[in-house]
Amino acid sequence: MNLVEIKEAVEKEINDRQLSATAQYLKVLSPVYVKGKLQFTNIDKAKDGNVVVAYLPVNDHSFYFAVSVDTEARRVISFATEAAYNIFLRATSILINADAMQAMTIIPPTKMWNKGDKNPDSNFDYFFSAITIDGKSGGGTLEEKLDAFLTTLEQDKAGIHALTNAANVYIQVIAHHYIADGNLCSQSWNRDLIKRLYELNLEVNIETFVEGKVLEFVS
Repeated sequence: MNLVEIKEAVEKEINDRQLSATAQYLKVLSPVYVKGKLQFTNIDKAKDGNVVVAYLPVNDHSFYFAVSVDTEARRVISFATEAAYNIFLRATSILINADAMQAMTIIPPTKMWNKGDKNPDSNFDYFFSAITIDGKSGGGTLEEKLDAFLTTLEQDKAGIHALTNAANVYIQVIAHHYIADGNLCSQSWNRDLIKRLYELNLEVNIETFVEGKVLEFVS
């Protein structure tokens, strides 16, 4: 199946609601349409051979619909939600300015500020300098998104090591879950992911938010 056919299969499932899970979710949640066109955030290949997962934004919420399509059987086989994970690396210091931290790595920062700069979200000045490197946006599991982000950071291991030796450096994850998400309190990372974090001398902080209405039973 090509991308157009995958999108058509997803839209057909949303319209026909052949899976009971689809009917349950769509009773309390709705996908986003722009000028009558169903919106997709990204479509990724799953670990299972012939399966792809389409991620769709959910109206008035931060998390995603995650719709699995069997490209061989040419049909939707699963309709669920996936948390939205905003992942970024942050380096902070009260001694080193942002330019000095930026110079330690070839990976360009997404955002940076110096101690004494005005915080645009408050009436106070920053009491520390910082740089931020953002991960890839879009849908995906936390493990998948961390894997992709570490691949980016591993392009400059020496620079990240220099940064961790000079400043307070960590990976921040901000997760927005659906209230009925069965994985809300469960995370499982493989050994390779943990090893790669260790080799980069990085810790991970996770901040979790819950949104949405509970599912209603659909007969």
